[in-house]
Amino acid sequence: MISVRPLTDDDVTELRRMTRQDVSRVSQRAQMILVSAQHRSVPEIATIFGVSRATVRFWIRQFDAAGPAGLYDDPRRGRPRKVTADVERTLLEVLTQDPYQVDPTYLATFWTTAMLVLVLATRQVIVCRSTVRNALHRLTLRWRRPRLAMPRKTDPEKARKQWAIADAVITAGPDAVVLSADESRVQTLPVLRAMWQWMGQQLRIPTPGSNTTRAIFGALNIRTG
Repeated sequence: MISVRPLTDDDVTELRRMTRQDVSRVSQRAQMILVSAQHRSVPEIATIFGVSRATVRFWIRQFDAAGPAGLYDDPRRGRPRKVTADVERTLLEVLTQDPYQVDPTYLATFWTTAMLVLVLATRQVIVCRSTVRNALHRLTLRWRRPRLAMPRKTDPEKARKQWAIADAVITAGPDAVVLSADESRVQTLPVLRAMWQWMGQQLRIPTPGSNTTRAIFGALNIRTG
């Protein structure tokens, strides 16, 4: 009669944990081993759990060879991915280009999954939008809105102008009124839409200087406050 090898205390502890916490098929195998340790025959165990005798013998042998770890399934391969490493490299190459540069019929400034599906189709890679979306997630891209940011401007005359202002304030007479003035514009900004962006690198969109609706001016007497 085939029976499981004598169980150690560690075996019993782990098998009982598996019966409570693991998925149903693994839990059932652990229960089979515990029942076999009670000197039940293979036909009895097969009847109790509603499986074939060959199945019971198989898992007893697996346990005898590898212990509780032998009751788990081997990793399953599944279907091969349609988006291979070469396709991912193609996506990266496309994402670094403006859509209009890739195809003049794309009247857009950023990529969508539908557009990427079409680009891949022209390269003999037929995938759906969800497949492309999953590939973009693997490439650490996320679909979200960018943020507005002030454009970076560097005035080559900045230092000279600052010294000229400082000199004018210092040399002004005691009765001179020195005002520090500034202005601000309230603008109508465009609506920002979500787009694919790298994780940790949220895109910044320069704030446009047009569509001005109001201008606000203010001044401060730097001597009196």
